[in-house]
Amino acid sequence: MSKPSDFLNIFSFDVEEWFHIRRTEDVLPLERWDAQPQRLPIALNRALDLLAQTGNRATFFWLGWCAERHPQWVRRAAEAGHEIACHGYAHRALDRMSREEFRTAVRRTRQLLQDLSGQPVIGYRAPSLSLGPATAWALDVLIEEGFQYDSSLLVTALRANAPEGPKDAGGNTGDRPSEPPLRSEPLNQTTPWRWESRAGSLIELPISVRPWGRIHLPFGGGLFFRVAPYWAVRATIRQFNARGTPAVMYAHPWEFDPASPLPPGPGLERFSHWFFRNLGRQKYIRLLTEFRFIPAGEAISQLPVGRPD
Repeated sequence: MSKPSDFLNIFSFDVEEWFHIRRTEDVLPLERWDAQPQRLPIALNRALDLLAQTGNRATFFWLGWCAERHPQWVRRAAEAGHEIACHGYAHRALDRMSREEFRTAVRRTRQLLQDLSGQPVIGYRAPSLSLGPATAWALDVLIEEGFQYDSSLLVTALRANAPEGPKDAGGNTGDRPSEPPLRSEPLNQTTPWRWESRAGSLIELPISVRPWGRIHLPFGGGLFFRVAPYWAVRATIRQFNARGTPAVMYAHPWEFDPASPLPPGPGLERFSHWFFRNLGRQKYIRLLTEFRFIPAGEAISQLPVGRPD
């Protein structure tokens, strides 16, 4: 299928159930998840059909909990030519985990996904896009565990869930209070860049935002994509592509399920799941029809990325 733009952009799905919100464990403990309606197969079927119809391939960032319960869908996505990547195990934000808890979760999920898909898992995305200055230690763990890229960063002042990490008596944040504060400047970069540490390096693929002063307007997926005027999204992606920069876009499978229930939790979470959901599906169809998308793991080999100045 020919498209108006043949530039290769990046599309992905955060593979999670309808009840996974920013702080799921606060309103729905893990031991109650199996009792909830399982809508993921229905949603994934719609998402995979849309990708096939539009001739696109994507990255599927799987929660380990979901992969354990729907292994056939991991295999189906992989067999259809899509990339399988890691979204952690139980949808815990980075600021809710210690370094070793995080390592255990990504190691467990990565091995599971590799066994099911038969392909190497080289990419990670944090639940709730919870990467920030207080949680940048997670990038070092990912390097140590053999990941090649991360896509957990959303650089915008409009975020309601920027991670802040627990503070100790000295006012330090994160799980490394005895070490010097992490340099936060690179985490303000909105285009692909390389994170370097003593353990090695990986590529960071921030979710796309439209530069606008210090705010940066998000449009790359979820509620932000659904409320943004489509003409503005299309124009911005074309501007990115004209500069040789891919747009990094994402969606959730439940956004393609008209019968998906509203999640438990605060009104803002319910609003973010419900608002413009039907319109959002139509916009995703337009997006995938008009632009060409490939998996993140395939795109990183083509990106001229370096360390931020």
